[in-house]
Amino acid sequence: MEVVIDIPRFSFTSHWWSESSEARDPYSAYIAYAKGFCDDELIAITNDNSMFKQQARYLVKRRQPELWAQVLVSDNLHRRQLIDQVGRYYLLPVRF
Repeated sequence: MEVVIDIPRFSFTSHWWSESSEARDPYSAYIAYAKGFCDDELIAITNDNSMFKQQARYLVKRRQPELWAQVLVSDNLHRRQLIDQVGRYYLLPVRF
């Protein structure tokens, strides 16, 4: 699913917008990928830029078992950092 960003006299898809801003501003690219549900691209940019808190937030919001399976594979170099962020921001604040 692509989200169209309308700017007067211009129209961009979320995928194009985020690809063009990845190098300059990875957080803006993350936002565009998240709005467009560009899962693979979002995982790649958050891994490359050590944005594990944002990746954890996205995965928790999406609630897609396939995405969790993709990032929690044993050969994922960033698996431990992601698990730490999920625990820190989404499991610890829960009070029983």
